[in-house]
Amino acid sequence: MKAGGLFSPVHGLPALWLIVFLVCVLGFSSASPPHALLLAALGVAGLVVAWRFHQDTLARLWKQFGGVWLVYILVGCGILSAELMARPVGATGFWRLLGPQAGLVTCLPALSVFMTLPRVPLAFATVLCALCLWHFFAVPLEAVSGLRIGWLNYEVVVREFGWLKYQSAGLSSHPYLFAGFYLPAFYLAWGWTRQTWSPSNKWVASRSMAWLPWLWLLPAACLQSRSAFMGALIASSLCTVGVWRQAGLVRQLAHRDDASKAQPIGAFGLANRRFWLIALTLFLLIVALSVWFLTLQNKTGLDLRSAYWQLYWSEAMRWPDVLIGHGFLNDRHHLAVPGLPYIWHSHNDLLEILYSWGAITLMPYLIFAAALVRLLFRAWQWDAVWLPAAALCVLPTMVTDLGFHHYEKAVLFTLLAAWCIAQESAMNTTARTESRIRAR
Repeated sequence: MKAGGLFSPVHGLPALWLIVFLVCVLGFSSASPPHALLLAALGVAGLVVAWRFHQDTLARLWKQFGGVWLVYILVGCGILSAELMARPVGATGFWRLLGPQAGLVTCLPALSVFMTLPRVPLAFATVLCALCLWHFFAVPLEAVSGLRIGWLNYEVVVREFGWLKYQSAGLSSHPYLFAGFYLPAFYLAWGWTRQTWSPSNKWVASRSMAWLPWLWLLPAACLQSRSAFMGALIASSLCTVGVWRQAGLVRQLAHRDDASKAQPIGAFGLANRRFWLIALTLFLLIVALSVWFLTLQNKTGLDLRSAYWQLYWSEAMRWPDVLIGHGFLNDRHHLAVPGLPYIWHSHNDLLEILYSWGAITLMPYLIFAAALVRLLFRAWQWDAVWLPAAALCVLPTMVTDLGFHHYEKAVLFTLLAAWCIAQESAMNTTARTESRIRAR
């Protein structure tokens, strides 16, 4: 085999690293996460492989996105510092309590570099497509019959609503954890397939891909989670709008020399009656379905969450806890609202980070979130609508439930950032090449 062959260190070691990374993603959950030291060692090993065999790519990405990598690693350092300082106030078994997020952040630089390799996004998309196809049938079956098929053996959550008898969790250990990774993973698989698929019938392909995300609402509804269903609705709507937006841009390019056939392009790419009619119809459908789903039986009201938000906010703002946090798994039995059911966390991403890990973690986390939003907006501009769709899918669950504390969501953020970095790097390289060609 030649030096640059598939089984050479240049390709073989990144492939082996990615296999181990996928095992850490799919083989574990928030209920039984991988050890933080294992993930940290994996991140360092990947960085060594990237420096040894893909030094040019690593240097180029460091120059463009090194700030994103550093601030994400600072999030992990904040978690590590907060848990170390929380240990004297009652926590035991530090290495057991240290969450996997502290090690996961080190995987972003290596994952970003490897995602620029030709076959890696295709491999990720293929795995995600297989998982989504499995869940499309397995999740409704579980919701009706309670049958669970997977490698994570946990009890099925019983909750009746019409023909749904159980809350589905698929290959996750809980329905809310399914919403953290597997639910938004569909949009990553859908987007990459749409971007690379070149069938003979373009008309059929564009229409089928435009409405395919709406079929994913069936597994989303089987979770019986209002925030997860709302996120899937928003993401599916954005995907459909993105497909029609691209169709309008393609028509503009086709008729750019014929002013009689050209149509004005608006903020979303196509400002004609059909586009805005579809957008208005989708908006009304979202409102109608949301009103219906928000009135589900056996659901807690907003008063429970708002009461605990106020309680956790008052506790988090005490000095010096506002700076260093309390630790994630410290005893919280004193945090109970009289007259309301006890819940052991704040049910909000930012508030839980402030309470658990303090401002030393919240500040770099907010900076990383702002950088990720910028990358997602750039992805939208490059017509990679599936990346912001995956982020919007998980956003409502971060408002009403844990966010970065869930291992599944931390993995999703890491994968999203790496994929956005690889996507923008590729687009920037293409733009520079076209610019040099035009200059000649």
